[in-house]
Amino acid sequence: MADLERNDQFGFLYENRDPCNAIALLQLGVTLVSFFFTYTVWWSGLFGVIVAAMGYYGSVQPVIQSKVSFIQFYYFGNCFMLLLQAISAVVLFILVSEWKNFDSWAWGVIIFGTLSFGVQLFVTYVAIQRSHAYRAELMRNPPPAENVYGGNSSGTVYTAMGAGYKAPTAQIKTI
Repeated sequence: MADLERNDQFGFLYENRDPCNAIALLQLGVTLVSFFFTYTVWWSGLFGVIVAAMGYYGSVQPVIQSKVSFIQFYYFGNCFMLLLQAISAVVLFILVSEWKNFDSWAWGVIIFGTLSFGVQLFVTYVAIQRSHAYRAELMRNPPPAENVYGGNSSGTVYTAMGAGYKAPTAQIKTI
């Protein structure tokens, strides 16, 4: 955990972090399990695993400014994945129906592959909502920049702004 996060404050700092973490883990599991029936359109499963892993990594890591890009990628990757999964379900149906030996395995791939794409579409839709909420929360309440520790072992912290920084002075009007 970063210096600014404590274990007892985890849910209070960013309340949409845990739901985003949970849906990323669920999305990773559903994508890996459904790959058994959707192997003919493997690119959808591969991209799904990458997006879900990035979302999980981004929601587990300490919230600092450089890690926000993982949540951005997770949100936009899910938006693309929703379209990719819908197209892949149609491509799966077309590819399997052109098999020369159309037996019970082909029927199973069509039925369970289409059902698994339906489940993936629903999970991806929920992931879009949760990652959008977490992303909006990070935009409203931006995380701090990283602390850079000095080379000596004294524990001196160097922040991005020097100690001599002065805020611009302006006339502040109060009511």
